[in-house]
Amino acid sequence: MAKKNLVISSAEWKRKNKDSKLVSKGQKYIMKYNDKIGTYLQPVEVIDKIKYVKENGKRYKYTFKGMKVKSKSNPIFKKYVKSTPNLKYKLYKSDKEYLVYYRKK
Repeated sequence: MAKKNLVISSAEWKRKNKDSKLVSKGQKYIMKYNDKIGTYLQPVEVIDKIKYVKENGKRYKYTFKGMKVKSKSNPIFKKYVKSTPNLKYKLYKSDKEYLVYYRKK
């Protein structure tokens, strides 16, 4: 059974105790607990919460929204964009999904 990668920030990864995290063959894991199966290793994707992007000669700070979408036409993403018109979005490709970053206009 393949577990889905969990997305955590680089700061969260640093805060984890060294005994509850593992890096094997380039893949990062954290220790999780489940009542039915006990402890297990959850694969994680460590991302930066903040990206700096240069647009028209200015440097803007984009913050990770915590949202991953399969495509730009995802209905949940479209609904969120319509409900928050004062934010500007950027999508960054990560594996087979996009990570949603935003900044205030």
